[in-house]
Amino acid sequence: MSSAASSGAFEPQYKHHDMELINRPKPSEPSSMPQEEEPSPILMPDLDDLNSLTTQLIVKLRDGSDLLFGQKTRLHLRTFIRLVDKSIGEYKSARTCLIREVESEADQDSALILNFTFIDHLENCIMSARRVFRMIEQIRQANPDFVSRETLRLLESFSRQTGEIRDVIQHIDDDIHADEIEPKQPVLLNLSPDRNSVSIGSEILQLHPLGTAIRKMHHLAKSLLDTTRLKLPSDPTS
Repeated sequence: MSSAASSGAFEPQYKHHDMELINRPKPSEPSSMPQEEEPSPILMPDLDDLNSLTTQLIVKLRDGSDLLFGQKTRLHLRTFIRLVDKSIGEYKSARTCLIREVESEADQDSALILNFTFIDHLENCIMSARRVFRMIEQIRQANPDFVSRETLRLLESFSRQTGEIRDVIQHIDDDIHADEIEPKQPVLLNLSPDRNSVSIGSEILQLHPLGTAIRKMHHLAKSLLDTTRLKLPSDPTS
């Protein structure tokens, strides 16, 4: 047998062996598949991607671009942006406390402290968000196109719910004094066993839609900062 024939006989085997080596995954190479994120133990939407709008407001104040508005519009603008940022900040703090509470369930004392802190932040969030909802309605009356119908329906729903919750919170002391609290009825914001909602008195607020509504608030506040023609209530010069 000639050397050429011998080479031809073994060449396919060498090529097959080489291809196996090329295609074989290297042990040291990390997997290219993306790692799945661990699911959140709670259903409150994560709003950490929403940046503070106060910085953008300060820039507007420093460069004088807010002077395009009348005096009352400028005051409304500052109040609106501050309350939106406060609502978001309190929501984020409440969510962080709730996650830590879930992770600390084995330590009952720590979990209880975190639960009270969660309640404090969420109550502040509700109070601020309620004021924002009212201001959005005032702005919409002067600017009908400021809010889409879909967003308006969502905000109106949560405006009613937060208003009812706020009223109960504000008058709970009087209700206790007047013996108007039913047995086992919560007298402070009470987290449901499934962590989907809070309740006080006879009122219930769902947490996931609350996060959605606050995200809409942030979007509207950013639109308000970006515009130069928006009219606000009681400002004849705008």
